[in-house]
Amino acid sequence: MKNYELHYADLELKGDIPVYGFKTFNELVNFTLSKASESRNKAVFLVAKDHETTPPFVTDNPFYIEFYLTKMPGMGFKSATFVQEYKSYEEAYKVALSMVEENPLCYS
Repeated sequence: MKNYELHYADLELKGDIPVYGFKTFNELVNFTLSKASESRNKAVFLVAKDHETTPPFVTDNPFYIEFYLTKMPGMGFKSATFVQEYKSYEEAYKVALSMVEENPLCYS
């Protein structure tokens, strides 16, 4: 039985985003760190969970992803985790902004 779901879109993605299942959240974190490390210095990462309770996170450092996943309250819940790779901060921030558009603090 897989309790934790990861949707990981790498830079070279063609087609649908692959979904990976894990028995423990720690397995999900380790897999994510390994996969993101392959794109170190090539990609900007957008990490998201549920956009109402956990804000999206953008970084170019895979080790910050690990910290965010393990330390941010709510990240270990048994709901889907999303990691997407982008070629620039500009692209990643545009997507992150679209994720929180319903928030009254989104625009001035």
